[in-house]
Amino acid sequence: FQTLLEQEVGTDTNDYKALFSSVGVVIAHSSNPERLMSNILDTDAQMKEHLDNAASGKEGETKGDSYTTGEKSVMIFTPVDTHTDKH
Repeated sequence: FQTLLEQEVGTDTNDYKALFSSVGVVIAHSSNPERLMSNILDTDAQMKEHLDNAASGKEGETKGDSYTTGEKSVMIFTPVDTHTDKH
């Protein structure tokens, strides 16, 4: 997943993408691979609601300070089917 995100458009700190597990672990980050395996909930516990919604198939967004840049940002949460639970 990391390689795919790094190849996507939007890899600078003003337009990046991150893939989180349902419990907040950073699986991939398009502009800052050093964030891999860190947990967004350690930085911002309020993200749990958005992660829970995405895990249950709901999209959402919130405004706040980016945990990557510290700047005001719009964060969009979208469910992603990684097909990891299908054998």
